[in-house]
Amino acid sequence: MRSLFEFWTYSNLHISASALSFAAVSTYFIPELQITTGLALLIFGSTLCSYVFHRLYPIIKHHRISTDGALNIWTNKYKRLQSFVFLIGIIISGAGFFMIHFNTKIVLLILAGITFLYSFPFYNYGNVKIRLRDFPFIKIFLIALIWALVCVILPAAESEFQMANANLWKLFIAHFLFIFAITIPFDIRDLEYDRSVDVKTIPLVFGVGKSLIISIAMLITATIIYLSFDLNFNARFATTITMFISSIFILNAYERKHDLYYLFWMDGLMFLFYLLLMGFN
Repeated sequence: MRSLFEFWTYSNLHISASALSFAAVSTYFIPELQITTGLALLIFGSTLCSYVFHRLYPIIKHHRISTDGALNIWTNKYKRLQSFVFLIGIIISGAGFFMIHFNTKIVLLILAGITFLYSFPFYNYGNVKIRLRDFPFIKIFLIALIWALVCVILPAAESEFQMANANLWKLFIAHFLFIFAITIPFDIRDLEYDRSVDVKTIPLVFGVGKSLIISIAMLITATIIYLSFDLNFNARFATTITMFISSIFILNAYERKHDLYYLFWMDGLMFLFYLLLMGFN
């Protein structure tokens, strides 16, 4: 049972399901948004591909094997299995790509460009290869931006929803802030690594305590925006419960936890959001 749990989490199936779930959350706030079969396959498959590739790239390219943390140990042990999962992700996202509308493909190309620049060097500074994520503070903003684009703008493009609609951008901001809030604990986890490579992050500059305050402030702001939508009582209750549970997990991340705390529980908050909205409605 534990092996299946670790496979579900460490193979990145969990974060892929969470991505799809968070996109589905958008449909509760703006019912005109639709998650078509093609878009569902694309979101799930592309998330799976990008996360698996991010884990495997250092091993394949640089033959760098890290034994720091349960995730790295699992990835090193099951490299071939991860390669197979990556192939499955390619097939799933490829099928979804041919099913989505042309406008959605345009948004997807923009997303792909941002994701590429985030992970791959595009500028050499002396002997150092620079990626977007290496610039001070930008990593967390890019992560939140990509998630908001995937879970709000992609469904809007696929549904041919008016991009100038105020509620669309209100939801975009709420999703951005929510992801920003639950990502700060990951930066707290990576504090020592980011210090070693001289990447400026919020916890590194402001400290853990102030970073948690920033995270909670972002979460409260997101909650206020979410509750400003025309929701029924059940949806409001589900949203409030999700934000409350999220705050508990954020505040409990003041020191480094086991990898599963972040990869299953923190990432799973997006999944929880959808499950509560669906369950109460």
